Amino acid sequence: MSGSEYVEKKSSSVPNQTTSSLPPQRSYQPEPIEQETVSIEEQLERASQFGYNGLDVPVNAPATPPPVQRQSAIENQQQPQVEPGVETTSETVEETVESEELSGEEASQSQESPNTDGEGEDVPQTVQSEVGSGNQQPQMPSLQAQLEKVSRFGYNGLDVPVNTPSTPSPPIQRKLTLDGLDNEYQPEVIERANPLLNGLNQFKVQRLCDECEAELADKEDKQPVQAKLEVGQPGDKYEQEADTVAHQVVEKINAPQPQQPVQRQSKLAKVSSVDTRHIQAFAPNAHRGATVQGLAQSFSAEEIGAIYQSNWERDFSQGPAKIADMVIAWKQVKLSAAKNGGNPDPQVAETFRSQVWTVIDMNLASATDESLSGYHYWEHMDNPGEGPAYSWNNPRKDADKRWQGKDNELPGYINDSKAYIKDEIVASVDEYRSFMDKGKVGTGIDNWNGVKKPEGYNPVAIENAAWIGDKNSPALERDAIAEETQQQAKSSGAKSKEQADWEKALWQAIGHHLGRAMHALEDFFAHSNWLEAAQSHKRLRTALGSEIDTAIFLPDIKTGTFEMPDKAHALGHKLSAISEQLLQDFDLLLKVYNKTKASTKLNQKERGNWLTGPNMNDFAFGSLETDSWTPAGEMLDVGVAADNMEEMIYSGNYEVADFLLNKEWLTALGNKGKILIEEGDKEAPSSGHGKLAKDQSEQGKDFQQAHALATKANQIVFAPLREIMDMGDVDAAKEALLKQLEMVDQMIAIPSDSHPLIGMVKP
Repeated sequence: MSGSEYVEKKSSSVPNQTTSSLPPQRSYQPEPIEQETVSIEEQLERASQFGYNGLDVPVNAPATPPPVQRQSAIENQQQPQVEPGVETTSETVEETVESEELSGEEASQSQESPNTDGEGEDVPQTVQSEVGSGNQQPQMPSLQAQLEKVSRFGYNGLDVPVNTPSTPSPPIQRKLTLDGLDNEYQPEVIERANPLLNGLNQFKVQRLCDECEAELADKEDKQPVQAKLEVGQPGDKYEQEADTVAHQVVEKINAPQPQQPVQRQSKLAKVSSVDTRHIQAFAPNAHRGATVQGLAQSFSAEEIGAIYQSNWERDFSQGPAKIADMVIAWKQVKLSAAKNGGNPDPQVAETFRSQVWTVIDMNLASATDESLSGYHYWEHMDNPGEGPAYSWNNPRKDADKRWQGKDNELPGYINDSKAYIKDEIVASVDEYRSFMDKGKVGTGIDNWNGVKKPEGYNPVAIENAAWIGDKNSPALERDAIAEETQQQAKSSGAKSKEQADWEKALWQAIGHHLGRAMHALEDFFAHSNWLEAAQSHKRLRTALGSEIDTAIFLPDIKTGTFEMPDKAHALGHKLSAISEQLLQDFDLLLKVYNKTKASTKLNQKERGNWLTGPNMNDFAFGSLETDSWTPAGEMLDVGVAADNMEEMIYSGNYEVADFLLNKEWLTALGNKGKILIEEGDKEAPSSGHGKLAKDQSEQGKDFQQAHALATKANQIVFAPLREIMDMGDVDAAKEALLKQLEMVDQMIAIPSDSHPLIGMVKP
C-alpha cells in the first residue's frame, strides 16, 4: 500500500465528511480510540533502545547529525506534544505516524505528484496529493502498533522528562564534542534516591552513529564504566571541575538520611581524619611544653608555674569564665586526690560539683563570652581584620597607617604585638627589681618608637598584687594550674625552691606580665606563615647559591583573623578537652559523685508520645548528635543540650551524675566538640586564623617544627631575664635588658640568613 493510499484512507474516515469542493479538512474532535495504550514507562524503554529519550534539545550534538530521520519527509513539521496522563487523539497520532512512516521512495513520489485538491492552509502539500488519490484504504493499524513502528525511528511520541522521580532512569548514550575533538564516552546512569538530583539528568541526547557505537562497545569491553568522566587528558581542568562539582553535589544534596538513634555517623566518621586545628594558638599543653622547656634551666619550678598560669589564662580569654572555673576545679580535684591517696578532699569535690552546675545553668549567649581581661589581637599575634561592618574603624589598616615609615617589612598589627611583648618584658623585670629594691631599669624605654598604641591598649600596672583580673574573670584562683605546671617543670630539670607567701604573690604578679609575653611570642610561630616562608627562603638559597642578596626574598608574613567560626572552633576544643579529661579520669569522677559504677539511666529508650512526653534518651542525646552543618547551628545545639539537661534534672527524675557518669554521653559531648572544631575551620574565611595555625601534633602542617621554634625562642628571649632581675648594677641590667628587647626584634622578622632560628628550619 502506498503512502498516498494510507493518507486517503485516514482522510475519508474522519467523521462528518461532506462532498464539498473545498479541500478535505481534518476535524480536531475525533472519536477517541477504544484501545489500551502502552504505558509511558514501556514506551520510554522501547524508545531508549535507539538512543532517544523523548526530549527536544540535543546535548553536545556533533556537527553532522547521524542519519536517523529523513528530513525531507518531516522538515518544518512540529511534532505534537502529549502531556503525561492525557489521552492522545487519533488525528494527532496519525499525523505523526504518517510523517515518520513514509519510505524514501514513497516520499519522493509524493513530492513529484501534482496537487489535485487545491491549496490548503493546514494540510502540507504531500498530504494533499495523497488525499486526492483513489487507492483502496487499508485497515488502520492500532495505536500500539503505530508507536512500536515509530519508536524504531527514535521517537516515542512523548515530550516528558525521562528521569522523573517516580520512574527509573533509562540507559542514556551521549556524544560529547569538546574543542573539536570527538571524545566519546557512555557514562553509567546511576539511579539516585534523592529526587532533587533527577532534575540534573533532564538532557536531550542523540543516537550515536554506527562507527561511534562500535568504538564505544570496544572501550566498554576494555575497561569498566567509571563514575568520573574523562574528557581530553587525564587530570585536565574539566576533569578537576567535574570532580569538584560531583563532590559538592553528593555531600550537600545527596547526604544520607538521618538514622536512629544517632544521626551523626557520617560526619563523625570524618572527624578522626579531618585537619582539627585548634584556634587559640598552640593547644594549652603545647603552650605549657614550650614554656617549661624554654625556662627550665634558669627559673625555678615554682616560678615557672606562676608564669604559665597567666599563659594559660590567655587561652581562656577567648571563652567564658565559667568553663575556665570548671577546668580549674577539676585540676584541683586531681591535685587533691594525688595528695590523699587517690581520694579528693570532700570540699574540693563539692567545689567541682558546684562549678559543673554553674556551666549547665549558663545560657547560650554566655558560651561566646570573653574573660580574663577579654580578647585582644596583640596578645595572640592575630590579624584584627577589617572591624565590624557597622563601624568606620578598620583595625588592620589603622595599624598599617600608624607604623608607616617605621617598620614596613611586617604588617602593622604584628608590630603592635611585637611592641606589646617588649612592654610586658620590661614590666616583669621592673616588677621584680622594684620589689627587691634593686632599681628599675625600664624607665625611658619606648618600645613603640613614638607610634600611637592601638585602641584599648592599656596594660595593667601591678604593684605587689597577687593577681589582677576583671569582673569577668574566673572566681577560682589558678593555683591548681601553677601547681600542675610545677610538677612538669621539675621533671624537665627545673629546681624547686621553697617560697614564702610574699614570694608567691610576687611571682603571680610577674607571671601576669611574663606569661602573656611568652604566649604572644609562641603564637607568632603557631599562627603565622613564618615557617613556610623560611622553608621557601632556604630552598631559594640552595637553588640560587650565595651570590644572591639575602633581601631578595621578602615574603608577606601574616597571621589569620579571629572571627565567629574561630570562636566556635575554640569552644569545640574546650568541650572536647573536658570530655577527654573526664573519661580519662573516670574512676576519680566516680569518687567525686560518691558512686561505684557508671550510670546507664540515659541509655533507656522508652518510647515517648504527646501524652507522656519525649523519649528521654533522645532528649538527652539528640542535640549533641544533631547535624547542623554550620558553626552557629552547632553552638546552638550545645545550648539546647544544656537546657534539656537542666530541664531533666529539675524534673526530679535525673541528677547531674546521670550525665557526667554516663560514658556514652561524655563521648557524645566530645564528638560535638570535634564537630565544632571541624565546622569552625571549614567556615573560616581564607584569611582566617584556622587556615594558617599549626596548633597541635595530630593536624600535621609542621607542628613539630613550629613548636620547636617557639621553645627555642623562649630560651633565647626569656631565659636570660632571670639573671637580669637579680643584677645589682642598674646600668648593666638595663644594657642586658635592651639586648633582649633587640632579640625580640630579630625573632619577629622576615626569614633571612641572619635570623637566629633559620638554622633550625628544615625545607
